[in-house]
Amino acid sequence: MISPLRFACSMSLFAAALLLASCSDDAKPSDAGKDVTVSEAGTDGGSDAGLDVSLPDYGPDAPTSRCSIETLAPLKLDEGAYCVAYRLELPAVPTAFAVRGGSVYTFGETSTAKTFEVSEQTFDIKSGILASPIPFYTFAVTSSEALFGSMFLALSPGGKIASGYNTSSPTNPTGKVYIASHGGTPSETQADGNFDAAFVDDTTLLVNGSAAGTLSGQGVYVIVDGKAPALLIKDIGDFSGPVVVTKDIVYAGGYFSGANEGRMYAFTLAEIKAAIAGGTQLVASDGDLAFSGNQLGAAGLDGDLAVARADSSFAFTAVSRYSATVNGDAVSIGSASDIITAGSAGMFGNIESDGASLVVQFTDADSKPVLAIVDKK
Repeated sequence: MISPLRFACSMSLFAAALLLASCSDDAKPSDAGKDVTVSEAGTDGGSDAGLDVSLPDYGPDAPTSRCSIETLAPLKLDEGAYCVAYRLELPAVPTAFAVRGGSVYTFGETSTAKTFEVSEQTFDIKSGILASPIPFYTFAVTSSEALFGSMFLALSPGGKIASGYNTSSPTNPTGKVYIASHGGTPSETQADGNFDAAFVDDTTLLVNGSAAGTLSGQGVYVIVDGKAPALLIKDIGDFSGPVVVTKDIVYAGGYFSGANEGRMYAFTLAEIKAAIAGGTQLVASDGDLAFSGNQLGAAGLDGDLAVARADSSFAFTAVSRYSATVNGDAVSIGSASDIITAGSAGMFGNIESDGASLVVQFTDADSKPVLAIVDKK
């Protein structure tokens, strides 16, 4: 997903290719001659160890509430309905991030050019101090093209993590997606223009992009272990957008050039699973319109949709929550309420979620990268 340092380049995949011209570094659209090597993380977790989602046991000294006295400044939080559970200071701005239980997962380029790493850091639930990062897996790309890490870090229910990269070509970005368990060797799949991804289950990953495997065309692709990628949802936009899986709803969208706006559609999880099992292709109109307008990212809060909204210049304005209800094969979207609005300083990064908790990444007024976990009161 989007980080402040990658925003202009990421727009080639979602919002406006015109912002990408300055990011290309004369990159060529061809993917020929690209050599990718993958190395295992030096852990002893085993290939099926999964994610450690346990929290430390502090006994009688354990905090009685996740809400703290910390604020979300310089961003503005609806403190009447939400509170900051944790505010973690990161060592650097991540390309992508995720939170599961007492662990923070980050993804980005290492000090070695074109080598990317997924790392895990546990954090103390009393002090909010992050432990030293432990490598989850790395991959290195040998390419003459300018490239950047994908904007997503997708976690499966059982412990797999998906990440990837794209080239910076404004007209034909190429890329790959990697999937691995803790300590395992990542699998790789050709997935050009991959903007976002989310797991349906441990063996099924949805990728919003412009191609996957031997298939091409803007849409949401499904990558299932042991099978060739398939196009699941088409006519979802001209540029890639978010894909979000919640307990009973899947949200997917893209940027529609003719309308000059982003749109997200809601599908029931049962409908998505049935389409995957039956090899059926869906179109945007099979879903229900959940959001229209410019946005920088999206996340699921239980079944609801959280959207980081933006103005016409793609500057952050607010994180809004859209309530959602499943009625048979239809999804009803309620009115929006703002959780966070823009402040006078700092820089917004992106949002993710951990169950019912919103996770927001931003830089504060002192340019320090922050990861905050926000709970509903």
